Amino acid sequence: MLILETPLQNPKGDRADILYIIDVVVSSLFAIELILKVIVFGFMFNGEDSYIRNPWNIMDFIIVAFSVVTLTMKDANLGAVKSLRMLRVLRPLRMISRNPGLKIAVNSLLNAIPFIGDVIVVSLLFLLLFAILCINLYKGKFWTCHVSDDVLGKLSPHAAENLQKNINEHVEHRFQCLDYGGEWINADSNFDWILDSIITLFSVMTTEGWIDVMWSALDATEIDYAPIMIPGAYGFSVIFFMFIIFFFHLFILNMFVGIVINQFSNEKETLEMNHLLT
Repeated sequence: MLILETPLQNPKGDRADILYIIDVVVSSLFAIELILKVIVFGFMFNGEDSYIRNPWNIMDFIIVAFSVVTLTMKDANLGAVKSLRMLRVLRPLRMISRNPGLKIAVNSLLNAIPFIGDVIVVSLLFLLLFAILCINLYKGKFWTCHVSDDVLGKLSPHAAENLQKNINEHVEHRFQCLDYGGEWINADSNFDWILDSIITLFSVMTTEGWIDVMWSALDATEIDYAPIMIPGAYGFSVIFFMFIIFFFHLFILNMFVGIVINQFSNEKETLEMNHLLT
């Protein structure tokens, strides 16, 4: 139903009425199921098998409760009621409690959260170590000479072209850049201090813009000196950044995957009672 609803449909049209009827029927079936389970298992004070003591039943109860509230207050224009209608997207989650495979997968993810926290701490430690290493290697070396559009706009096209050409060919130092009227600016992704270094390394880990960072590192020379582009040069920086990507993608990512798979195996053995055979 949520797929069929659009903000452009007539709220008083036939389509809206049909969707409302379907919503009432589905919510009524959910409510009847809830009532029957409460009658069979008891609501709360009937031991460990009570309805509300099962986490999956708590989720079902919340979904049904919000459905009933939104239906009874259908014509209300309150902002809170409109927000409650958004919670109908939780209805597909009811399938989890009825599918053993999905339940195992969700339980595995939830049980893996504490162990994932430990892996995150280890990952942050490695990230900090590599960030400190990058500061020592590339601090202050990503600065370049740049001429703003405002300066170029005040010149004739020929003069602007010559100025840009002179800067590209003859500027080797920060003060030469300033003498030509340029600006000594830093790259957005740099390793000048620890926070910038961590953010840049994180973007490299995600493989988002890592090639630009690698080429900037490859062209870097010394502090306050302009980068030098050497066509066909492949040095330490290329190997270093490729190692970072392989390390964090293959090693760290596989640690997260391994934790989830291990928890999945444990949940499956518990469900099948295989742990009682050992």
